[in-house]
Amino acid sequence: MLFSQIKVSDVGKAVICVLVAQTFRFVAVLLATTGKQYTIKERVFFAISFIPKSTTAATVAAVVYNDAVALGEDYQDYQLMGLQIQTTTIIAILITMFLGIFMIDFFGPRLLTHEEKQM
Repeated sequence: MLFSQIKVSDVGKAVICVLVAQTFRFVAVLLATTGKQYTIKERVFFAISFIPKSTTAATVAAVVYNDAVALGEDYQDYQLMGLQIQTTTIIAILITMFLGIFMIDFFGPRLLTHEEKQM
């Protein structure tokens, strides 16, 4: 895939898709840890740390696109869909990788504390 093949409209849709998915994932982690022995700060950090890095999705997207190209000219619709999937995964990697690293580094010391246990 070449960057010249990426459509601007696909980038916008990919960004919206990634942000909506991350919002649902964040809320799901908060809900999954409700009622446990964790503080709200710990639960928020769990949700932040569960931001995926999207490397598996990128691998699968490349396979889909390459298989569609191998099928030939009769499958241009599949090639277009494979390109859109690959574009979305590239955008997801760019957003989630930097967002995840920044948020863990920034919020970790602010949300988590280390308490010495008395023995």
